[in-house]
Order: sequence, then structure tokens, then C-alpha cells
Amino acid sequence: MKLFEFADKFIKRMTWKDMALVKACLFAAGLAAGLLAPKKARTPVLYTAAGIFAASCIPLLVKLVRTALDEMGAGHCRYSFEGYGFAPEEPEK
Repeated sequence: MKLFEFADKFIKRMTWKDMALVKACLFAAGLAAGLLAPKKARTPVLYTAAGIFAASCIPLLVKLVRTALDEMGAGHCRYSFEGYGFAPEEPEK
């Protein structure tokens, strides 16, 4: 089994509480790594972390808003994100 297939199956079995634990764990690891960086390297580490945060948070928030709008019955957003991997998912049959 490929790594990503395994990861997909694992995530499908997770609850929101499990995901919160994963995020807390990764946050703590990142915080520890940042604190261990030499003082001269802390500014580049901060900018790198901010860039990664923005690059990962914005697509997640877009997906969250689209999901919320779909759940409220507002239909699809008028903007298309299909080229960015945010195509509407087909409902399970």
C-alpha cells in the first residue's frame, strides 16, 4: 500500500479530537524547533514559519468556507477553485 493511500485511510478513521491532537503535537514540535534555533537564525525561521502557515492556512480556510456555504444551502461559491485542488467533492452514494 502506498504511503498516501495509507494516510487517507488513517485520516478517514480520525475524529476531530484526533486531528486536534495531531495539530497540537506539530505545533509543540515547531515551537521547540524555533526555540532551539540560534538567535541569529530566529528571524529567518520566523519568516519561514509565517510563509508555511499562510500557504497552508489559506487553502484550508477556503475549503472550510466552501463547505460551510454548501451546508447552509447557499450552493457553490461563484468563484471557481477547481484548478487549485478544491473542486467540489462528489457526494458518497
